[in-house]
Amino acid sequence: MLAEAAFLPPLLAVKFRVAGVPRTQAWLRKRAEVHGRTCVRSAPQLVLRDALFTQRAVKRATGIGGSCLVRSLSLWAILLRRGIHADLRIGMRRSGEAIQGHAWLEIEGIPVNEKGSVVRTYSVYDGPVSFDRMTKT
Repeated sequence: MLAEAAFLPPLLAVKFRVAGVPRTQAWLRKRAEVHGRTCVRSAPQLVLRDALFTQRAVKRATGIGGSCLVRSLSLWAILLRRGIHADLRIGMRRSGEAIQGHAWLEIEGIPVNEKGSVVRTYSVYDGPVSFDRMTKT
């Protein structure tokens, strides 16, 4: 998990630019299907806690984190490889004349890598976002 938390953010940032977000998400999904493990169904909260802790520790120690989309898709991939399905959410808000976007993950409607108070400031798309299912790879 530590290696994934350290290497996925910079790798995803490059893959977004080279292959685009949909193909990058499709690659992550395929990687999870091929190399993933199922987690013990009684301990998904522990896996989530460990993944969040590891991701934050790597960011503190190295400065590697990336944009909210990079962080969220990195965490999404880490969880998916361990059999935990999270929904990627995208929200928009107006700040003066600017439109701001933000990405985070939810499990059963509860934000896992963002505070609920922050999430509530965004208008959220109706359903989870799955970029790789919007276009052919």
